[in-house]
Amino acid sequence: MPEKNVYVKIKEDIRLDFFNFIKSNHGGAKKLSKSCKNIKLTNSHIYNWRRGINFIPLEILNKFLSILEKKDKLRYQNLISTNIEKLKSGSNSRNISNVKFPIKFSTNLARIAGHLVGDGGISATGEEKYTTYYSNKCYDLIKLFKDDIEKNFGNIKIYVFFDKRYKVFQIKLPKIVGIILAQFFGFQANDLKHVPKVVSQSDKIYKSLFLQALFDDEANVDKSGRKITIMMTNRKIIRDVKCILNSLNITTGEVKEIKKTKDNRQSIFGFYITHNKNFLEFHEEIGFSHPNKKANLKSLIEDYHPHYENGEMDKNIIKLLRNKRMTALELSIELERSCSRTKQKLQELERNNIIKAIVAKQNLKIYHM
Repeated sequence: MPEKNVYVKIKEDIRLDFFNFIKSNHGGAKKLSKSCKNIKLTNSHIYNWRRGINFIPLEILNKFLSILEKKDKLRYQNLISTNIEKLKSGSNSRNISNVKFPIKFSTNLARIAGHLVGDGGISATGEEKYTTYYSNKCYDLIKLFKDDIEKNFGNIKIYVFFDKRYKVFQIKLPKIVGIILAQFFGFQANDLKHVPKVVSQSDKIYKSLFLQALFDDEANVDKSGRKITIMMTNRKIIRDVKCILNSLNITTGEVKEIKKTKDNRQSIFGFYITHNKNFLEFHEEIGFSHPNKKANLKSLIEDYHPHYENGEMDKNIIKLLRNKRMTALELSIELERSCSRTKQKLQELERNNIIKAIVAKQNLKIYHM
């Protein structure tokens, strides 16, 4: 974690033990200033840090640890890292408390990463550096993101507000959260957005949850066009996502420019996922949390009709009619095709004298060989 602008409060028993040990072995503020080099300390500083009145700058804490003997340094590093009461960035920023250190890459973090690459981000420059944000029209996704953050960062005040201009829900997190997340995922803003290595090199479950979050944000399920589409201006992300999907046995179309941005300045790249095999694999391995996309994927799978190559439907009709006489409706059910399309094909075969038909009651045609 970068030392600059990070402040910590250690749990009381460990904090008192640590500062008592420092004082008994290295003296008061004057001696400590000399030992630590280039820092000016007063007894007031030491008193306020020891009593927990003020947060300790991480930079100062690390300098205190650096002057200890190796075994003492390791002992206190372990004690402090597992007994941090609160963390914050900057003197006036919001803090987070009861964070369980060390923070390890987890399923929750994998999903957070997907949203940061998608409709969220970690700012990289200026006053907003390390600010973590997420916005979406779907409140279910906002709540899921909020829950994942809370599971990893303990007690944290998260404010959700609705942006009337863009008609989206938004979340902004304390900068200290962004500092920690950037250690896992790097900065995620504009052209700096990327698929983090910790994701691409992880196990299947983490890749799946990362993709679920990203597809929740960036994908579209087209029932009429029978495809799942993902599009972004960042071609590298799209290519990396395609590679991860292939590793999960999901075949995609080629990455290509699909359209331009509204101002016509940027290309939007993407690919399509088609065919029922891939829909089923996607459903099993990844799925959606977005309620509408989840429902559309379910419909896509349930309403799927197999694709017939040229002449294949004719062969299947002939095969069925060799076994028994059937109506157009019965054939359409067997062929998984609309009744109108089946009737059209039957009329062609009848005109070409390949099949025959008899007219029953109410002009119902029954087809046979």
